[in-house]
Amino acid sequence: MSSSLKPRWRASLSVRLILSVAALFAAGDAAVLTTAYLTLASSLRQRDRAEIRAELEDLRGAYEEGGLPGLRGDVEQAGAQAIPFFVRLSAPGGARLFERLPPSPRPFDPSSLDVASRSLKDGALLQVGQSGAEREDVLERFRWIAAAIFLPTVLLSVLFGLWLLKRVVLGPVRRLHEVVEGVLAGKSGSRVPVGRDRGEIESLGELFNRMLDRIESLIAAMKGSLDVVAHDLRTPITRLRSGAEAALSGKADLAGCREALADCVEEADRVSTMLTTLMDISEAESGAMTLRLERVSLDELAAEAAELYRYAAEGKGVRLKVGAPSGAAALCDRNRMRQVVANLLDNAVKYTPRAGEVEISAVLRAGEAAIAVLDSGSGIPQEELPRVFERLYRGRAARSQRGLGLGLSLVRAVVSAHGGTVEASSPAGGGTLLEVRLPQGSSGIMRAQRQNAL
Repeated sequence: MSSSLKPRWRASLSVRLILSVAALFAAGDAAVLTTAYLTLASSLRQRDRAEIRAELEDLRGAYEEGGLPGLRGDVEQAGAQAIPFFVRLSAPGGARLFERLPPSPRPFDPSSLDVASRSLKDGALLQVGQSGAEREDVLERFRWIAAAIFLPTVLLSVLFGLWLLKRVVLGPVRRLHEVVEGVLAGKSGSRVPVGRDRGEIESLGELFNRMLDRIESLIAAMKGSLDVVAHDLRTPITRLRSGAEAALSGKADLAGCREALADCVEEADRVSTMLTTLMDISEAESGAMTLRLERVSLDELAAEAAELYRYAAEGKGVRLKVGAPSGAAALCDRNRMRQVVANLLDNAVKYTPRAGEVEISAVLRAGEAAIAVLDSGSGIPQEELPRVFERLYRGRAARSQRGLGLGLSLVRAVVSAHGGTVEASSPAGGGTLLEVRLPQGSSGIMRAQRQNAL
């Protein structure tokens, strides 16, 4: 289908571009030549009229000084110089006293004359004219010259259009088309060659490459996530099946059936939680997460989360501490940020040993509001720090605890949707520090949404 449409599309675009370039050049040439022609015609007409007026004044002076003989002598002298003027002297009553036709190899045509008239003192009318044949000859030669210039110029414009089409326009488009065909054929690594020129088409190719890179990374992440999800779902599904079989076997009493069904419900909740969290992460990373923004005090969020996890921490023998109020506030979705802080505290309490300490605090740093959670646990190995925010990744220490490996992935996705950042580090003295930084204005959120849209 693609190969059948390719020649038609290319021919159509080529023809339209060539015709457009040729029409542009033809219109420009026609405008220039027409302007030159009109300017030349006007100039020649003004020159002829100036000569006629000058001759009229000379003959008027000759007539007023010497009468008709003086006029005739002046005309004969001018005729000896072959000056092509038409001269006519008419009496006050209209009688023709004198007339001279201009010498011309062509038959005399009165309609081709440009005539100027002047009334004399005795009431006679003096008329002097000049034929426009010479002017028309000049203009006709100009028209032939213009035609000789116009046709080759249009031909050159077509050739230039072909070069422009092949080199500047269709070259990059053809390369883009070939890359699209390669991607459709399964060559996901194909990219558009981008030269040094950063014109519109080159920028389009660069943007297309970035889009392919993003699609490829998303597909790779999705494939990895699906592989891990398939692996992690195998255990709860097996437990679901085992519990159901135990309840249906008929060997268990009522208490045993209830216990088996309770296990089934627990495993079903585990699967549901995993899928819901994955959907939330995908929604946040794609920019589709709906955020109900309001000015939220991070001190209040920290205190609420500490109160929520205080009993769990005390039950494990972990001391939960809240930092001093800092007045830090950020524009964010209150419920989503509660979810973020809850995940951070849950991880900290879960991986902190008995008699340890977890501290949560809100701080202000360089125009950003931050929530920091510091625990006194064993910390995270340096080689694992870059991967702790990956979906379903669980480090060596985390594998001994019950969990999905999605908490920190959700934290990063939600914080990124707010235009913020989250960092994990292990201080030299031990423990783990997780810090969420949020912009205090809406510009960071708008920038994050634009990046996710790309």
